[in-house]
Amino acid sequence: MMAKLNKDGLLQPDNELEYIKRYLTKRPLEGGVKKYLLSKNITDTTLEDKNAPDAIVDILHQNGDLQTYLNYISEEPMTFTREVRSGATGQYAYVGNLIDKMKRASGLKEETLNDLLVLKGTEGSRGVGMGELAMATIFSDVSMRTGAGDLTWNNQYLEVKGSGARLGGDFSGKPYQGFEHTALGKLTAPLNINVPDGTDVAKLVNGLAEMEEIDQKDLMQALMEFAKKHYPDNTIDIASGINLSHYESVREALQLAYASDYANKHNVEWYIMINTVLGQKAFGQYYLFRPSSLQQYIKTGLPFNIGAIKLNDLGPALLTIGAAKFAKK
Repeated sequence: MMAKLNKDGLLQPDNELEYIKRYLTKRPLEGGVKKYLLSKNITDTTLEDKNAPDAIVDILHQNGDLQTYLNYISEEPMTFTREVRSGATGQYAYVGNLIDKMKRASGLKEETLNDLLVLKGTEGSRGVGMGELAMATIFSDVSMRTGAGDLTWNNQYLEVKGSGARLGGDFSGKPYQGFEHTALGKLTAPLNINVPDGTDVAKLVNGLAEMEEIDQKDLMQALMEFAKKHYPDNTIDIASGINLSHYESVREALQLAYASDYANKHNVEWYIMINTVLGQKAFGQYYLFRPSSLQQYIKTGLPFNIGAIKLNDLGPALLTIGAAKFAKK
């Protein structure tokens, strides 16, 4: 059929002939691929806005990697790292570039892996973020979790966070309801302080701390109440070492409460944070660590930093992930 189409001049010698070849090879290969993806809990119900197995097969097919992937999973697919490092990488259990790691494991093209890494969708009320499907597709000991959570890795709960992801909490843009009834709100009311929805809570506390009319103990209690109200499962001692007049001190305390609340609420055993901004030098860079390391990283702002807690953004996003030191060459 292709020879006749080509003879009749209906096919361009390069792209169209290659497209038909790929289409004809797709059908007999996709069944084996989908069967393997099913074993990793990647099914047609994993995402609501698209069919996850079809999306993965299409990425492999469009990049000419369907046969390569089938060969990879037909042998002995690689496991994700179980190595724990210290020293140069501090408390990170592992740091590296996920694209490089997946390429070495599978032999797939970099373009294929880039497309897999940024693949995302929705599942019920939550998003299936970038990185989740890629890791479950490539590594034999990683699979999608059923129910709540991101991934199961080596029988442990692995929480995946890509660039711009949130650790939980209320999403940006929601007006704060009932601020005037909180202890912080009651402190501001007699002073006729305007508190707009987008107020940075740390800056508000700093401003109140500088006012003679405000009792410092009352302000500390108000801050602790605010943190407990919105991050009820946090185990951070807000009052320990805090300087209510110092912006970074209050900001860090609130960010720690936010991070601690999510990790405790969901029993997270491991975090992996991945730079998923295609085109950045640090694209694919990842940091694997225990939740107990969050406090150190939030204080240093490395290898990631989190947005400020605001009244209309109680669950701020990761602003950056990665550093030039570990970027792809």
